[in-house]
Amino acid sequence: MKVIYREANANDSLSISKLIVYTSINCFDELLKDIDTDKYISRKDKFIKYRIRHNLKYIVACIDNNIVGCIYYFIKNKTCFISDLFVDVKYQNMGIGKKLFEYVYNLDINKIYLNVICDSKAVNFYIKLGGKIIHMEEIIFFNKIVDAYVVAFDKQKES
Repeated sequence: MKVIYREANANDSLSISKLIVYTSINCFDELLKDIDTDKYISRKDKFIKYRIRHNLKYIVACIDNNIVGCIYYFIKNKTCFISDLFVDVKYQNMGIGKKLFEYVYNLDINKIYLNVICDSKAVNFYIKLGGKIIHMEEIIFFNKIVDAYVVAFDKQKES
């Protein structure tokens, strides 16, 4: 199974939106059991189109022309902030998320920060990649307040 990684374009926004919403529901079914999926997919689609049209970066992982993973990030003063990193549940544990993360990690940056929901298996994923939990804070996830860790990667300390 060949995975192709590429920069997303505006035509990818609906596929990315569905990936994010359905993966979130699958991973947090109890928390998200009552959300209106069509509403969130539509909102996310508009938001992602806006980001892409304004030259903000999504990198996608594709298998047979289907988007199975994505990462969204932005960089300010050599510090990267990862907002989204999702891999379809059917394709998790195949190295796709790691490759998406490594794409960003290998950019000309000094630090990476991201939020990860405390009770998700993604916490261990980022720790295994070398991330350090800085602190916990509340974030809004699908209009719900949840506890999340702020995870940091400091490339300068690793050198």
